[in-house]
Amino acid sequence: MIPRIPGPRVCKPAFVLYALALVTATHWPSLAVESPFIPRLDLFIHTSVFAGWTTLLFLAGFLGPRNDPRTAWRGCFVALAYALVDELTQGFPILHRTVDPLDLAANATGIVVASALLARWARHVGTPPDAR
Repeated sequence: MIPRIPGPRVCKPAFVLYALALVTATHWPSLAVESPFIPRLDLFIHTSVFAGWTTLLFLAGFLGPRNDPRTAWRGCFVALAYALVDELTQGFPILHRTVDPLDLAANATGIVVASALLARWARHVGTPPDAR
């Protein structure tokens, strides 16, 4: 049995809150994520967080029906554009952050993988019942 996926009524506000949290975290002045055990832990975080952003954008239904693989690919392009703007705006001197091409590559990896999985899901499963 396929678990029930929340409908747009739940996913739209969830996406907005997630997006606000993401822009806050990625623009927090002088933020550094380090681990003594995992080098460049921030790259894993970038990949997973942007995959989550892309997934919520798709599930919210802002870009089209959830049973259409084209919606997933539209979301991919929107997310890639946002990731680029997000990374470039971290270069503002007041934030004391750096623009890192590896961060952007990690963002893109999460976005493309999530989009491919969502397109496959949309093609084979279709739209789950909306949560009421």
